[in-house]
Amino acid sequence: MKDEQIREIIKRLIWLPIIIFLVTLTVFLFTRAAPGDPALIRAGPNATPEMIESIRHQYGYDKPLLTQYKNYMTGLFHGDFGESVIYPDEDVKDVLISRAKVSVPIGVIALFLSLIFGTIIGLVAAIKKGWLDSLLINFTVSFLAIPIIITILFLILFFSVKLDLLPTSWSGDWTRIASLAMVIPVTALFLGSVGGFAREVRTYTMPVLESDYVIAARASGFSFWRVALRYILRNSLLPLITGIIPAFFFVMLGGSFFVETIYGIDGLGAFLVQVVFRRDYDVLMTMIILSASFTVISFLVTDIVYIFADPRISLSKRKN
Repeated sequence: MKDEQIREIIKRLIWLPIIIFLVTLTVFLFTRAAPGDPALIRAGPNATPEMIESIRHQYGYDKPLLTQYKNYMTGLFHGDFGESVIYPDEDVKDVLISRAKVSVPIGVIALFLSLIFGTIIGLVAAIKKGWLDSLLINFTVSFLAIPIIITILFLILFFSVKLDLLPTSWSGDWTRIASLAMVIPVTALFLGSVGGFAREVRTYTMPVLESDYVIAARASGFSFWRVALRYILRNSLLPLITGIIPAFFFVMLGGSFFVETIYGIDGLGAFLVQVVFRRDYDVLMTMIILSASFTVISFLVTDIVYIFADPRISLSKRKN
């Protein structure tokens, strides 16, 4: 690893806590500036002014914003994410963990399948130019144009209602995650993301096929599939490293909202909408802060992985 790359990594590690601090401060100020009195929301519509004032004092809403932020961050560093308004008897951490037990396995499995099949389809499409290329790419990419809400409704109608092969809804028990109940939500998320991976792999594979080192390897007597696995695949997977992060958030939050809502899964996607409409500020802040922190850390890890995947890459050049 070059000294320049090491210095760039150290620089980004120094900036990491600063960026996360700015994110937490911005999210905190925006949630406090949002319409609605947090004390009134916690007290309920029938609360007396005395009850509202008591709750405001209990949770520190009557203190200056910077003091509130300091108290919130102190609790955050000690693992205290606040209390949920929707579920007043549960901590935010427990509420999110119970839903993550459902959403994360479904999202990870769907993303893993999308990566595997997207890579295979993209490689085959790039290597076998012609009708097979057009058929594979057009078929997989067509699912990107179909709203995921339509996809899951079709899957339920066909496999659950018509063929009676799969459950029509989720039982609500996360222990059933390894059962047939997860087939439809995983399939819907898989179909919504596999086309993007296949297209990316095909796009980056085609120029590699015509590169000098691939031609030299073929001229040296290596079999085509040995060259494809050893040289072509490695270079084709580089763009997928950065594509995994936005795909993960699509699967976990964007697409999962429709899938979880329609299929009756009490996961993170469906819960996020409840949080917004019920103005559950502590839960909303925690979800945004964790998502932002995960994104920042993921991009840093991505840059480091890029170095090990291809040492020729310079982080300072990538940044620009």
